[in-house]
Amino acid sequence: MTTPHSGEPTIMPYVRPELRRRARLIPHPPVQYRTTRWVTSNGQLLFPTPRREGVDVLRRGHYLIFRPHKPKGALMWLHGGGHIIGHPSQDGPMCANTAAEVGVTVVAPRYPLSPAHPFPTGLNFALEAWAWMHAHADEFGAPFAIGGESAGGGLAAAACQRLLDEGGPLPRAQWLFCPMLDDRPTADRSRDFPRDRPVANNAQTRFAWASYLGQAPGAETVPQYSVPARRDDLRGLPPAWLSAGDIELFYPEICDYTARLRAAGVPAQLEIIEGAPHAVELWAFDIGVVKQMLASARRWLADQLD
Repeated sequence: MTTPHSGEPTIMPYVRPELRRRARLIPHPPVQYRTTRWVTSNGQLLFPTPRREGVDVLRRGHYLIFRPHKPKGALMWLHGGGHIIGHPSQDGPMCANTAAEVGVTVVAPRYPLSPAHPFPTGLNFALEAWAWMHAHADEFGAPFAIGGESAGGGLAAAACQRLLDEGGPLPRAQWLFCPMLDDRPTADRSRDFPRDRPVANNAQTRFAWASYLGQAPGAETVPQYSVPARRDDLRGLPPAWLSAGDIELFYPEICDYTARLRAAGVPAQLEIIEGAPHAVELWAFDIGVVKQMLASARRWLADQLD
């Protein structure tokens, strides 16, 4: 398939029919420009914060918090955006619905973004937020889990690895939606087509990894904990739940990481939506097949925190 004007191949015919209309509306902002990144991230503040009955919404400094009246535990949630854009507000429905349906306090920090703040700044901030949550366990509830979407999912996976090596406290579970786990595939420029891949394409992701790592992706070595998929030994990590669309850019690396977790003895559940582009839980959370996936994910999280 090709687009009518560019002659480049398009993946849109492989998108599930019920997702196509929205997928076509998703823009591909030129994220290499600082102004674009600022507008894309801060524009999220214009959206109203979703409300759910029985859930209080709090803002404390860099934290957006969704707290049920009687929390059964807590989840640190890290937003997506390739480490270069994004804001906790973009995941308002995800956080509010999770707080209401699972009964957990969701703490969503606004972590520093690249390229102004490359690795390890974002990871260090996430771990500071993790420690801050533990200091407020009486208010937020326990036990704790850690999760995120896309770059936030990769950041959550990296945080689990570092917490394991440093002696914790480890989360009860890692909840990883379409996580961004491996820089190496983006170095292959033949993957730059189709350019109109919904939500995230290879050229954008290569820029994101380069901004985060401070070097071109695919190098022989990278800083420890910067790329979760590059870790050799996955033994001892918390149980994991992962999701992927089978036509999204990260699908192969998510499947591979899941298989490696299982081989290392880590319980890992992978849910795949056929014909789903990247991050459907963000922009298609009210469509049937995505609602089913989210319900399954929340049941799994509730079981881990029970």
